[in-house]
Amino acid sequence: MLVLGSALGSLALRFIIGLIINAVVLWISQIVVLPKEKEKGFLSVLVLALIGAILTSFLLLIPIIGWLIGLIVWIWLIKSWFDTGWLQAIAIAILAFIIGVIVGALLGLGFLLSWI
Repeated sequence: MLVLGSALGSLALRFIIGLIINAVVLWISQIVVLPKEKEKGFLSVLVLALIGAILTSFLLLIPIIGWLIGLIVWIWLIKSWFDTGWLQAIAIAILAFIIGVIVGALLGLGFLLSWI
């Protein structure tokens, strides 16, 4: 029973760390891409990251095309959340991905999260 609790605690910690990092990266991306009047606060972006994580996690369970459906839903969610067009939503998603890869590499998060 202790092992199961430890595994669930580890999974929860990974999820929370990943969620916060994704929210920060998404928040920075929307500041870069969007005009000032369309920018959202950090807590709003954190909620967006949480909703996106939950939705895409379920969609990834669909064999073969789940990742593609998840990507489209994620971009649509960004588009709707920030009340912007498809191109700006795609730009936010791409910039967030690039910044996330850089931050993850600089912080060694792949290695760190594999040990938690």
